[in-house]
Amino acid sequence: PFFMDQRRAGSSLPISPGAQFLSRLPDHLGSTLLCLQMEDHYLRVTTEQGAALILLRFRDALNELADYPGLQVHRSWWVASRAIARLSRSGRKTEVILNNGQRVPVSASFRDGIDALLNLRAKPD
Repeated sequence: PFFMDQRRAGSSLPISPGAQFLSRLPDHLGSTLLCLQMEDHYLRVTTEQGAALILLRFRDALNELADYPGLQVHRSWWVASRAIARLSRSGRKTEVILNNGQRVPVSASFRDGIDALLNLRAKPD
């Protein structure tokens, strides 16, 4: 589908990160993303206001969120950077704990990305 640029010609107003994706969400969910989880042909979107299922491929959601601060942590999970409270490791099992207490699995292939993000956040300015 074709999506028009939300900016007016000659305007210097930037489009907010993830604007195209966020426009798909029901209004009651707001726009502060926590995580996405792929469920069959649907996507469970969790925000600070709640959760809902939308019909969208995970890959398409990732493309639309390319400019939104976050990362894929598992083949079926994406998390917003600001939603990450901490990392939990138990043996070979690694999980991201979100600010709302939700636990999100981190697969080995995405572990380096989450480690880099958390190390970057831990460095003093």
